[in-house]
Amino acid sequence: MIQIVHAHVRPRAYRHSRRVQRRLAEFAYGHALEKAGLATSVNRSDSHSRGVSGAAIMPSGPIGLDIEFAQTTRDWPAILSVFCADGDLVSRLSVNQSTRVWTCIEAWYKAFAVWPGAVEIECFLDFPAGQLAKFGAGRWAWSTEIYPGFQLCVVWEGRADLPAITDLGLAPFASLHGVSECE
Repeated sequence: MIQIVHAHVRPRAYRHSRRVQRRLAEFAYGHALEKAGLATSVNRSDSHSRGVSGAAIMPSGPIGLDIEFAQTTRDWPAILSVFCADGDLVSRLSVNQSTRVWTCIEAWYKAFAVWPGAVEIECFLDFPAGQLAKFGAGRWAWSTEIYPGFQLCVVWEGRADLPAITDLGLAPFASLHGVSECE
């Protein structure tokens, strides 16, 4: 089972120092372990952006998590064009869509230590938020907006378990809306 726990302290209101955000991610990691009833020897990934921190854990297999704020001043078409050859498509994406694709790219890298290929990038561009995407040999991705303007993506290899996402109050946060085949 995959556990994702996120924490926030007034998202977007101010930026926390990296040290504070890292501590929030460590706190989320501890809560995820406790919620899953697991020991500390699990695979994990964490991320933070503008006061929102999170951690994802999985008993075995690679996992990657990324959280990003949809910053309107970033040149998203230029950033994404490094990974996607379809510059026309990239230029038509909204800031939120661009941010979601970027979180998928970063989560993929964190999980597998390689940048995603053209097939995966195309799938990231196509699959809707809240939907589970399957990439051939047991690789999965799931993304959602966790707060207004904040995108989260988790990528993993293994079973098709829906990530259990909770806030630090340990209340259920998100649900699955379907599965996309990206093979």
